[in-house]
Amino acid sequence: MSNFKGFYLLFIRKDNPSKLKYGKRWEKFFPAGWYVYVGSGMKHMEKRVDRHFRKNKRKKWHIDFLLEKACLEFAFLFNCGERGECEVSNLLGERFRVVENFGATDCKCRGHLFYISELKCF
Repeated sequence: MSNFKGFYLLFIRKDNPSKLKYGKRWEKFFPAGWYVYVGSGMKHMEKRVDRHFRKNKRKKWHIDFLLEKACLEFAFLFNCGERGECEVSNLLGERFRVVENFGATDCKCRGHLFYISELKCF
């Protein structure tokens, strides 16, 4: 297995709207629809993404709480050798609704999770 370094995108389908608690202090309403999560993987990115696909795991990151109530459909890994999740998050934030503070406790981004009511080809 190669050691990708860079960032990844998770495409998540949430069939039912619900309130979701994540982290120590956040609770928000998550409508049904599609979500895109931007994560970093400068070490062992493939293992981290594989972990996201597992159902039985200790909840460690914000995304773990969402994946408990939604379905991770597919992922894209970008082996660019540098952290790019903040740049990609800022670009996605220009087009899609940001879930404020989600997955961005260690940076200055508004969030690393984006809501898309329906996934369609552009």
